[in-house]
Amino acid sequence: MQRDEKAYQRARSLVDRLQSLRPNWGNAVALSGWLAFAIKDYSSAVEELRRGINSGDQRLQTRRLLWKSLLALGLDEEAEREIRLAGIASQTDLDPYGEVSIGISIGKGQYEQALNSARQIADQNADDPLAWLVYAKFALVMRARAKNDVATAQSFDADRLLSEADVAISKARELARTDAQKSSVASSEIGLAIADGDKSRIEEALARLEKSVLQPAYRLVLESKAMAALGRVDEAIEKLKESNELRPNFKTQIALVRLLRLDDRGRDAI
Repeated sequence: MQRDEKAYQRARSLVDRLQSLRPNWGNAVALSGWLAFAIKDYSSAVEELRRGINSGDQRLQTRRLLWKSLLALGLDEEAEREIRLAGIASQTDLDPYGEVSIGISIGKGQYEQALNSARQIADQNADDPLAWLVYAKFALVMRARAKNDVATAQSFDADRLLSEADVAISKARELARTDAQKSSVASSEIGLAIADGDKSRIEEALARLEKSVLQPAYRLVLESKAMAALGRVDEAIEKLKESNELRPNFKTQIALVRLLRLDDRGRDAI
């Protein structure tokens, strides 16, 4: 996402208008931070997100973007402190699966500790499908590193990590009960198939997805990812357009802009 893209410019215009109408509303103030995060201007994101929170924005997503921005800037301890403070204030565990601390361990090169932590959390929450999906996610992260880094490959077997992620997602599929859990499983299945790179596996995941009863706008986004991975870019673009018509969404628009650029049709961007 870049400042000169139409999706960003349109969003910036809407945010500016909202802030002019309600300049002291924390939720509106924080939106500038959301936009800064979208274009990877993490320093500005931290400043604007904190300004929004100090003005009364209590949305968890705003705090998550703040943590991600701090992590992107290498401010790991500050991110962890923000999480602890927010957890104390809300009296809830804001990182129940240890994703932030695991991500920090990976950033520091503590790969074995990170993967062991993710596995331990899954084992301790064996009936929670999301815990298994978190483990699958980090297993795939480490697989990607093992495939692209010789030193990492000496300690981690990429094929074994793929198999472990597959097993974890299968467990999550069996445990999923709510619509939100089933949506997360579907997303992980598509991600696993794409990571594997086996077209037949991607097609199988896509076929299951097309028969699912997931919320239509979300299902269309996942279908688009699978189609793009299969090289069916035109169909992927149409799926994103349909999803955005059903439920206008900034992230969907960003994904659409990227696909249009790949298809050399950036001029059609929203």
